[in-house]
Formats: sequence, C-alpha cells, structure tokens
Amino acid sequence: MKFIGIALFFFTVCLAQADLLISGINFGDGRDDVTKKLQKSQVVKSEVPPTMLTRVGLNGSFKTVNALKGKKFLLYFNWSDADSLDELTFRSTAYNTASYNTQLKSLWNSAIQLLSSIHGKTQNAGEYPNASLLKNGGIRFSHEWQTNDGFIYLGTGKENGEVHLIITFSKEKMT
Repeated sequence: MKFIGIALFFFTVCLAQADLLISGINFGDGRDDVTKKLQKSQVVKSEVPPTMLTRVGLNGSFKTVNALKGKKFLLYFNWSDADSLDELTFRSTAYNTASYNTQLKSLWNSAIQLLSSIHGKTQNAGEYPNASLLKNGGIRFSHEWQTNDGFIYLGTGKENGEVHLIITFSKEKMT
C-alpha cells in the first residue's frame, strides 16, 4: 500500500510522457507559459508573491504539494538560448549529511522503484553514489531512463552542507 501512495505522488507530479512534465508544462515552453501553468497548478505551490516572480525567478520558487517519504520537492528549470524549457529538475527538501546513507538512500530506492514502474527498465543503473565523491554544489546521477520525449536522471546532490535527491527531466541526453 505504501508503494501505491508513492506511485500516485509521482504519477500526479512527474509524468514525462506525451511531452507532459508537470501541470501541462512541456519541453519547449517559454518562461511566461511555464510561469502561468505553475501558478494555476494544483500539484505545486509558491510562497513567492506573483508580483515578485520576475525578480526572484522560478528556480526554487515552486514546491510540490504532495510529499514522497515525507519530502517535498522544489522545482528548478533550465532554458535554451531561445528561452524555451530544456530541463526540469525536482530537488528534495534537505537532509543533513548524517542522513545520507539512511533516509536519503531510502528515498533514492523508492524513487527508483517508482520511476521504473512508470518508465520501465533503466538505460543505465549504477550504485548509490558514494557520499565522499559528492562535492558541495555537485550532483551525482546514478540512473537514466529514456522516454519518448527525452531522458530522466536520478541521483543525489549536495548544497551548503545539505544533501538532496535529484530527479531531472531533460529534453537532451546528458554527457
């Protein structure tokens, strides 16, 4: 039953099929369209006043409404030179580094099961990233799925001494 709840969370939030990423957002959408879709979304919310979004930016301004194993996810965006969406990253709220091999690893395992149940077998699957190899500001991806519309990458990241689960939906294959 617990896995069904996890699957429903990501099924609602992280559909990466038929070009749909979240709340009607597609690869290639412009910033204004993405902002409007996020503001209307039922699966993410922002505590940033709409009038401040242009000043603050979208990165980290929206958070999932539902949690996976108690963690919500902040959304981060990467744009092409033509100002169209190329990547959408879900970054879990932080764990302290002492939780890296326990709570974060458990979340990582749950995400693998869930993403595999939705997107099938991974193209590449590695071991849980070694904490000593994770540098501040860095991400270590361990898994890759290919979809009809792009790629999904799963890994861990470290920022300001805290660690996160990272799930990136990318239009292009990362090198």
